Parts: sequence; structure tokens; C-alpha cells
Amino acid sequence: MYRKTILEKKKRNHHYYYHLLAGLAAVIVAAVTVMGIEDFLSFGSFAVAEGIPSAAAQEAAKDTTKPTGTITSPASGDVVKLNTPITVNGTASDNVKVSKVEVRAVNAEDILGTRYAPATSTDGYASWTFSLTIPNTDYENITVRITDTSGNQKWMTHRVSIAAEAAEGPT
Repeated sequence: MYRKTILEKKKRNHHYYYHLLAGLAAVIVAAVTVMGIEDFLSFGSFAVAEGIPSAAAQEAAKDTTKPTGTITSPASGDVVKLNTPITVNGTASDNVKVSKVEVRAVNAEDILGTRYAPATSTDGYASWTFSLTIPNTDYENITVRITDTSGNQKWMTHRVSIAAEAAEGPT
């Protein structure tokens, strides 16, 4: 008898929660219908929990502005040595926030090259640095990819001249 009572209470509680959730869903649908989805999502300040977007996440989702930046060194046309680490420096900024800066060496057609690798920064990429080794004389372009928190990207390229290391003569 006691067991039957507990099971009946659980069944009633599940039924209650089902109706409560169905009622809440009806209220949300009505609010979206009246306000529109954009106004509904921007209404008040949401916390990041259980998939509800924060106000900052909503703002980032609306961001369509590409980040900006520069490659400050090496300069276009500079001569760099093959298979010797060079320091690539630059700046990056965005109207919301820069999430990453990546650097690679590629050929003139931008088809073959090294993989993108992350630059380092201590100030949110306002200035960044990267140690790049160019492994092939065909990889004469240094390409930088800046990505913001919304996924917007900007690419920049500097063409450099590659100086192959002089072959050692016979001793």
C-alpha cells in the first residue's frame, strides 16, 4: 500500500511538471510572437546557463565587423633566410574582441605552405609576435589570419624575398 502511494505521487508530480513546462513554453512562444525574436532575446540581461545566451554573447552574435591589423615586421620585400627562424610582429584590433592571430608561410598562389600556428600576445593581441621558419624557397608570402570572437576574419600578406643559405665549398 505504501509503495503504491509513492508511485502515485511520483506520477502526479511528473504530470504537474509536464503541465508547468508546457505552460512556460506557451508563454515564451507568445512573447516571441508579440515581441519578435530579436527583441525577446535582447530583453533584460540573460545569464550564461543551460544554453541561455548572455548579453555579451548576443552582442557578439550580431557582430559582422571584420577585425583589423598590420604586419609590422618583416616589411614587404625584406630578405629573410631559408630555414632560419624570423620574428613576425604585428597588431590586431576589433570592435568587440580579437580571439586569435595565426601566422603561416605560403607560396605566391596561397595554396601550398605551412600550417597556421597561433601567435602569442600579452595584451589581447593589440600587439602580437610569432617565430616563423620558412622551409621552402617557394613560400615567399607571410600570411596572417586575425579572428574575432564572432568568427569574423581578416587576412594580411607580406611578400618577402628568400635567401637560400650558401652552399659550403669543398674543404
